[in-house]
Amino acid sequence: MPKAKRHAKIEKFVTIRSRRIKTTNKDMKARDVTNENHIVDLRNSPEEPFRFLDLPSELRLTVYRYLVPHQMGIALLRPEESPLLYDVRTNRVEQGGVRIQCSIFLVSKIVCNEARGVLYGENTFNFTIDAQARQPKSLRSPEIFGPFGTPERLPLLRELRSVHFNVKLTELGHWAVERHRGRLGYFISVLKEHSDDTNQKSLLQRMVVKFTVCVDEYGERYYHRDEPGTSIWPRPLFNARSSHEMTFGLESLASFHGVKDVKIEGDVPDWFASCLELSIQDKGGDVLELEYPEVMTKKVARSSERTKRTKWVMKSTKRWYDPKYNWKAFADRNGIEMPNDLRWV
Repeated sequence: MPKAKRHAKIEKFVTIRSRRIKTTNKDMKARDVTNENHIVDLRNSPEEPFRFLDLPSELRLTVYRYLVPHQMGIALLRPEESPLLYDVRTNRVEQGGVRIQCSIFLVSKIVCNEARGVLYGENTFNFTIDAQARQPKSLRSPEIFGPFGTPERLPLLRELRSVHFNVKLTELGHWAVERHRGRLGYFISVLKEHSDDTNQKSLLQRMVVKFTVCVDEYGERYYHRDEPGTSIWPRPLFNARSSHEMTFGLESLASFHGVKDVKIEGDVPDWFASCLELSIQDKGGDVLELEYPEVMTKKVARSSERTKRTKWVMKSTKRWYDPKYNWKAFADRNGIEMPNDLRWV
């Protein structure tokens, strides 16, 4: 073939870089493929790749929504039989499940940040916090974060715009309240870790807290209809005093402010739910801590020789079910009616 015609033929093709491929000599002569370059006929294809990033941001977000779940409630639950795997459950599981194209996060840094905004910003993530003991850390257990509970993934919690806390009272007594306080406080401390940095502070805009009593007055556990595969027992009457005593484990949420949309629901007194909502929304003023008086009490200790030794110590009059903050003053300041039979200092 004359050299001029050969150059004219090559001009009709586009030469692109590629990886080395193994071909026979016959294939190389037929397709004119070399070890460094191969020639592909792109006459029926666009001359340049599609410039996706030149599209308006609204159109790019529409494309991301076809690839990433959005406007869903997502709960990441740990299966009982495996401590390392997680099941992704959403409110559309009955419709065939949800698929996510994770490769979209590997395209480029710009595309990754925009797609993450859809995943973490347009979905509600559900976290379950119970009163069961956990090992090795119980009050600051990373299991409450689900798959976010690793040092590499904890910063992702600050990208969430909407969260739903399912706080379940699975035990009665002092430790149930302490575990709720500690775990909710740990969650809030992670969200507030970079509150002074505008680039890393929490973006949370909506918070729903549902407090569910899962035990009767004797400490026996029963189940609700929202727990599939479990038996349904008649729900016993949980008296108002017991409910008041156990709900103050939610007080740790009062240390987080600036959330626009807050809803406290479930087995929570109406006055306490209203106070918490105003406090988290940063409305109604500050909630001050209560100062409980101390009294002199007798303490009996046993030595290694099994002899008794008595000494007098100062002990706070605060009981384990008493509130940490002065909610009465907060409620009076904001016009919230409270029952008169509650014990306040």
